[in-house]
Amino acid sequence: MEKGQRLYKADRIKIQRNRKTGEAGTIDIQRGCPGCELRNAPCYAAKGARMTNLNFFHPVKRIFDRELLKKQLKNYQHEWIRIGCISDPSLDWETTAEVAELCRQHKITPVIVSKIHKTPVKQAIEKLDFAEAQVQVSLSALMAGNYPKSIRRFIGIYCLEGSVKLVMRINSMAFPKGSNSWKNQELLVKFCHERELPILETPVRLFKTSPIWKLVDQKRYHRHKSPISGALDSQQTAGLVIPNAYPCFSTCSPIPNKETGDPGCPHQCVTKV
Repeated sequence: MEKGQRLYKADRIKIQRNRKTGEAGTIDIQRGCPGCELRNAPCYAAKGARMTNLNFFHPVKRIFDRELLKKQLKNYQHEWIRIGCISDPSLDWETTAEVAELCRQHKITPVIVSKIHKTPVKQAIEKLDFAEAQVQVSLSALMAGNYPKSIRRFIGIYCLEGSVKLVMRINSMAFPKGSNSWKNQELLVKFCHERELPILETPVRLFKTSPIWKLVDQKRYHRHKSPISGALDSQQTAGLVIPNAYPCFSTCSPIPNKETGDPGCPHQCVTKV
């Protein structure tokens, strides 16, 4: 832990707002995450934690207050909710599955976003199946080994042979054609297409000071336009680069915003397709 950093507090699991998701909410089973394979990867949650001197890479388990979450879900106005925003649900599949079941009891589809650091036991998968949960596996061409054993096992055993809905969430970048990173990304896309797994593409936004900046085809990048304010910011984006994928580059509002130019999202995290 870096000098001056503090740990998250073990508060209660609850629905929280996320500016990007608009009116839709997020639930985190823990706060913080051990991080992806590259500590310098553009994780927006990690960057935000660093700005407030929080040790993002030391996750803290939250308290599951069932009655509090029930009360919030009862008043929740949307048909789906994201589990996993500033943490990875796979660090505690048992609690994640219980929360997912609670969401389904209130007729809300749980959308679980995870890098699958750990594979769940059979009982947790059965609960996710009962909850009609959707699991979005977060992948990047920069991940060591492309898709680690935990992800292969999760896809092969628990989802392709079961009934848990699976979406591959690829954090895309425009790499120079023929480079190793470009080949890795092509392999990821091929892996998904061969298994008829839907792809949700989330274009990575980069600062020019990022160590990853040197790996991308910089000519294809331009300043990112915030879908929230409509203003250009200092991050760079190449936009969508994967064909036949569901795009994720707007807010989660189902309604377009003419003022900011936000096109909105018609597929609502692939729960509407």
